[in-house]
Amino acid sequence: MIIRVLIAVVLAVPAYFYTMRYNIHMFQQNGYKNKEHLHWLKKKFRLQWILYFGLVLGIVTCVFPYLALEIFEYLVLLVIIVVYRAMKRMNTKKKLVYTARVKRLLTTELILTAAVFALVCGLGGMKRIPGLCLILVSVNLFLDIVANVINHPMEAGINQHYINDAVRKLKSVQGLTVIGVTGSYGKTSVKFYLQTLLQEKYNVLVTPESFNTPMGVVRTIRGSLKPTTEIFVCEMGARHVGDIKEMCRLVHPTIGIITSVGPQHLETFKSIERIAKTKYELIDALPTTDSHSYFYNDGSYCLQMYQKTEKPKTLCGSDESADVYATDCRVSGEGSIFTLHVKGKGS
Repeated sequence: MIIRVLIAVVLAVPAYFYTMRYNIHMFQQNGYKNKEHLHWLKKKFRLQWILYFGLVLGIVTCVFPYLALEIFEYLVLLVIIVVYRAMKRMNTKKKLVYTARVKRLLTTELILTAAVFALVCGLGGMKRIPGLCLILVSVNLFLDIVANVINHPMEAGINQHYINDAVRKLKSVQGLTVIGVTGSYGKTSVKFYLQTLLQEKYNVLVTPESFNTPMGVVRTIRGSLKPTTEIFVCEMGARHVGDIKEMCRLVHPTIGIITSVGPQHLETFKSIERIAKTKYELIDALPTTDSHSYFYNDGSYCLQMYQKTEKPKTLCGSDESADVYATDCRVSGEGSIFTLHVKGKGS
């Protein structure tokens, strides 16, 4: 019996860490949001079917240990190791970053796993340990959510401390102009275009890479904002209604740019109209005076936003229907060349 237990433990340890790493990576990409991660698990059911099968098999062998199904448990654990080791090498949109929050989640998960394992061993359930090992590996499907619920009060307090510090730092920079950039696509490119153009004259800070969530913006402010910064270009991403509003309450932009409205993150927004409404939260947050908003003339949602906006505004595009448009566009190895037209001012 001891040999069977040792085999199960030896196989379970690498299987546990491979599945834990993969699922916490996906949990991070889902923004540490329990509901969104559950939706992802449901949507990607077939991707991790082996863990669902392993969970059922582990429960059966724990309830009926006399069935002697250890050989099947060993095979499933071996398959899990092979599959999840291969999945570790898969290219993903973003790599797993071992942030302080991820480390706290991993610590909580390890404590929970060790506590359950010790409890079963303490109760003398040696026959059930192979099945228990398979269960503990398989529940990595949901362990991130459980650990996140346990850690929530602590995480909320830590986040609020960081937010308060970012607000204090923003207020300390005199004369800072904040430019908010949002859109279903194109916002990262526009952000870096602005940086290239504006840094010729101003001291410019932009949110790096895709740091376009509230805590990503907070991290940028706390780590990179200087007393000499003159312009802060803040990329604003969104997966839910209210996400843009939350960031605007933090940075208080006076210039807003909407690059596009498209069917991105429909699984959380449910409709493109809700996407458009969320993007427009940026314009709603601008002051009624001393502000300016810019829209791309897409002939659809962005144009409708422009038409309903009463604050100072500019419509940008590629034809004469826009306030500002470009013609004679040429791209070469030396760069881009075009003629810029500004309505009422010529070219």
